[in-house]
Order: sequence, then structure tokens, then C-alpha cells
Amino acid sequence: MDPKWLLPAVGSVAILTLAIGSTLMNNGPGATQAPTHPDAIVELSVSGGSPTTSSGFRVLPTGEYQIALASTGGPASSWRTIWVYSDQERKAVQAAIDAADDPPLPAVVGSGPARDGGTARWRLRTTKRTADVVITGYPVARLPALDRLYADLQRLHAWPAGGSLWRVSTDESIVVRTARCDALTLPALQTVMAALYPTAQDDTPGRAEADDLEPALIDVTWYADGRIVDRLRVFRDGRRHGLRDGSLHDLPKLARRDLSALLDAISATPWRSLPEPLCESTR
Repeated sequence: MDPKWLLPAVGSVAILTLAIGSTLMNNGPGATQAPTHPDAIVELSVSGGSPTTSSGFRVLPTGEYQIALASTGGPASSWRTIWVYSDQERKAVQAAIDAADDPPLPAVVGSGPARDGGTARWRLRTTKRTADVVITGYPVARLPALDRLYADLQRLHAWPAGGSLWRVSTDESIVVRTARCDALTLPALQTVMAALYPTAQDDTPGRAEADDLEPALIDVTWYADGRIVDRLRVFRDGRRHGLRDGSLHDLPKLARRDLSALLDAISATPWRSLPEPLCESTR
């Protein structure tokens, strides 16, 4: 599984808040964007800020769990599938949706615009009705039933055993952190992950590279079911080494703007204060 296809992560309530919370101020119902897929069985869109920033997640009848790339000036329009529920999991997802609307959810929550608050719109297709809920002042204003639903949607999908090992060069030393869960779910790493795997980056492998002791700016190893499935090393000059066919190969350098974004993301992350391990497997 190449983690590039899992980015950026804005699916969870926590990650959605991280992604847009700093830009949401004094936004009322007029900032709300309607759900964008007519067949989604559950969908959340969050918007706010000036200009309007939107993001969200949805589950399609096919079982695809999708996240939206954050967009500015309009509703989220670019979606990426993160996982696909199995047939058995889809039945459990529908049961969780039904449970969230029992008793029936209110149509409107919140008292109006709030500082650092946006507008969230949920749509749930239960076996009895389609429930639309608008929450103003989100995430301060919220509904426990919908928070539980979101947690259930994550819990119901079974991930293969796996994780990632992070080696990061800071101003003081090299910090090592282990994620014994899917790093996609960790808000602290979202900005770094998005910068580490920029959109449209050319990953055509070149010559083989030795796994020597040259310190990289950041070195991430991904593993699943007890084996290494991917690795990416990025150096301060933008050079990159990636795992291909079991060995490291030279990859095209990061563009100057992408390297600058990665440097900023690494500098803004409090690596030394992050716990070790970052998380434990839920399986």
C-alpha cells in the first residue's frame, strides 16, 4: 500500500478540525456547502473561513470511504478513496447510521456564528429516512450521536497489521518515533505527510542507492503484516530515495516549493514532545 494514495487525510472529526480550524472565524449557515454525492449513505461537509475552505468525508453504497481534498472558494470537489468496506462491514455501517438517527436527529444545531467555528452539514441515509443536520459553530457545537457514528465508521473497517517508523532530523538531533497504527489517523502527522507526498510528484525510479549512514531530513519506513512495503528518504537538498523492488533507488528531486513546504511542516511539528510510540494498533 503506497501511502501517497492515502493523502491528505481530512476524514476524521479531529483531522477535519486540524485542517480548517485555524481559518474558520465567524461563519454562519451561509458558509455551508451541501453534500456533493447524491448516493452517499453518510456524508459530512465542513466549511468556513474567508475565503470559504471546505473539506469532508463520505461513504458510498459501494462501500468506498472517501475523503475530500480541502478546497477554497467553494464546496469540496476532489475526492479520494481511503478504504473499501467489506460486505459484512457495510451491513454494520448501515446499522451504525440507523442507530445514530434513533431517536431522530434534529435538523439544526447551534446558536449561530462562533469565533473559530465553521458550519458542518451531515447527511445520513437510514433505512427509514434521509436525515440532514446543519451544525453552526462547529466543532464547538456538535452532537454526541454523530461523534459516535464517526468513531464507529473508523472502528468497523479492519486494517491489516502494520505501521510506520519515522526518523526525523531536527535542529538538535535525530528523533525516532513509531506508529503502531495507520499514520493516516494521526492529526500530528497530517501536515508532514501531505508535504512528504506532494500531488503530481514524479516517482520514476533511477539508479540503485546504498542504504548508507548519510542522514536524511526525514526517513519513513512503512510496513504491513510483518514486512516492509515502502520507504522514503528525503534530504535537505530535495534529493529522494525510495523503495523499489526491495532496494532503495534514486527518485526525482522535490521541486523547490515542495521542499520548502516539507521543511516548514517538519519545523512546525513538535517531534520531541510526541509520545513514543505515537499510537498502538487497535487489533
